[in-house]
Amino acid sequence: MTTPSPQAVPTYRLSQLAAMVAGRLAGPADPVITGIADLATAQEGQISFVTTEKYLADLAASKATAVLVRPDMRVERPAIEVERPDLAWAALLDVFAPPLPHPQPGVHPSAVVETQLDPSVAVGAHACIGPRTRIGANTVIHPNVTIGPDVQIGRDGVIWPGVVIRERVTIGDRVIIHPNAAIGADGFGYNLIDGRHRKIAHIGTVVIEDDVEIGACSCVDRAKAGATVIGHGTKIDNQVQIAHNVRIGPHSVLAAQSGIAGSSTLGRYVVLAGKAGVSDHLTVGDGVRGAAGCSICKSLPPGAMVSGLMAYDHRQYLRHHALVRRLPELAEKVQELSNELYELRQAIHDRK
Repeated sequence: MTTPSPQAVPTYRLSQLAAMVAGRLAGPADPVITGIADLATAQEGQISFVTTEKYLADLAASKATAVLVRPDMRVERPAIEVERPDLAWAALLDVFAPPLPHPQPGVHPSAVVETQLDPSVAVGAHACIGPRTRIGANTVIHPNVTIGPDVQIGRDGVIWPGVVIRERVTIGDRVIIHPNAAIGADGFGYNLIDGRHRKIAHIGTVVIEDDVEIGACSCVDRAKAGATVIGHGTKIDNQVQIAHNVRIGPHSVLAAQSGIAGSSTLGRYVVLAGKAGVSDHLTVGDGVRGAAGCSICKSLPPGAMVSGLMAYDHRQYLRHHALVRRLPELAEKVQELSNELYELRQAIHDRK
């Protein structure tokens, strides 16, 4: 079993790329495009993008051969006009992306597989797959992955090297799990008995629904009973901790180093920025947004946006911190007023 050799870099006429993103070719030239990059790093033959006028100066200094722009923008080089240049650029990243280093279908001779697999499944070197585990068609298991017994994994997934998936976990279709993530480890639960912490058995499982992506070194712990659930389409960044019995609704986004304590529930389309934390046994409503480093210590209604160590309304948080920055100035003003008040009182006293 071998990895395919690298493919030749694709090249396209600018008009071809315009058709791919439903854009309009602007300018008489139709150059050949050999790659894609941001404005600062783009070289001759590459395409970049501009979303607002403030980046036009950067475009003037860029070596990019062509650019994606809004229809109301005029530039002095070949361009594709499209309503959302950023989305079109993201679509073209897929067009120019090199092939991923996936092993070919089949089982590497060094892998240990104790179950029957679909012939289209690829299993890399030194992977271990336990008995009674089922893996859907076209899923890729990279080297050094460990999958326990009685696991269910759907089709068209990618499990990157070093991932550990413990027993009885269920994973849906098109799920991507990045290197060294741990799915289904015991939750963090102990009882203090006679001066010692006694481990609480975690007999539940983890359910990861379709189209979820989990970043490198993230952990999703199994439930004490029942299931820890990651909803359809949710995206989890690197080094995120999901504790036992947490339930995360569909299409939520958790940035790096976020942490969700046990038995909390997040609704649909929740967004937590980096290092955000949620305390245990809380309910975070649909569409809530937590700013970077916020600490959510109470349940939140749908649509709330919160910031700060004791997370509260984002606008109130900004007002408070604007005042904090002015504290030296305000302290001087208070001192001036205090001095004036003292002088006024002294003058009144002298008149008596």
